[in-house]
Amino acid sequence: MKKFKILCIDIEGGHGGSSRSLFYFLEAISKKKIFEQLEVTVICRKKSWVEKEYKKIGINCLIEEYMPRYTPLKKNSRNIYQLILFLIFIWPRSNMFRKRILSFKHYDVLHFNHISLGFLAWWCNVKKIGKKRAMHIRTMPPKNIFSKILYIISKKSCSSFIYITENEKNHLHSIIGKPNLNEKVIYNPIKNIKKTHSKLFKNDNRFKIGILSNFSYNRGLDRTLEIFEAIPLQKKKNVCFFIWWRHVFRKKHT
Repeated sequence: MKKFKILCIDIEGGHGGSSRSLFYFLEAISKKKIFEQLEVTVICRKKSWVEKEYKKIGINCLIEEYMPRYTPLKKNSRNIYQLILFLIFIWPRSNMFRKRILSFKHYDVLHFNHISLGFLAWWCNVKKIGKKRAMHIRTMPPKNIFSKILYIISKKSCSSFIYITENEKNHLHSIIGKPNLNEKVIYNPIKNIKKTHSKLFKNDNRFKIGILSNFSYNRGLDRTLEIFEAIPLQKKKNVCFFIWWRHVFRKKHT
């Protein structure tokens, strides 16, 4: 029986949330009967723990540090600088990587794990690599012409968009309108931990919500208030939030 071939392209390689969610998803599939009918390969931009973990579940993992990526920023000046850098340095440097993925031309599905791979998805579409291409939309880039271009390029290059929440879907629609392709919201999977041990409020029976993040507005830490406000007034006393963040204080020189 011919196996269904899937190539996943991951910009983080175990160093970020998008990479972890991809791994947990594939790990869950590897335990199902359907996995016997699949041949999955993951290409990561960075080396990490995930390489060995993929091997354990029978998934081939390759490392390609020159994988090209472009992420829209808030300020136009930085976007222009980054785009020039991408065109004259990052994209040409990825030439050998792009030549290697030509060998995956016969694959049934190419999965791009982040919107910053939009230009690579466009190139794969031109070279007709993969019968179908899917883009995972995990972020909400700034509303500007650079984000719009990246969204449009991805829309023309892929047949499906996968969103991690309705927020990312609505954000994309607000910039380029509803795209004429398959759309699906699939929430990020997490690892199932059967038992945890914590000394924090050990004898506290309230429902506990933990938040671990860098202290940054862009990280959405302020949205914790939205969660709290959504809890019915009579139940607020039964909920406890734990917030950990890393903040570096720097001395100002005058």
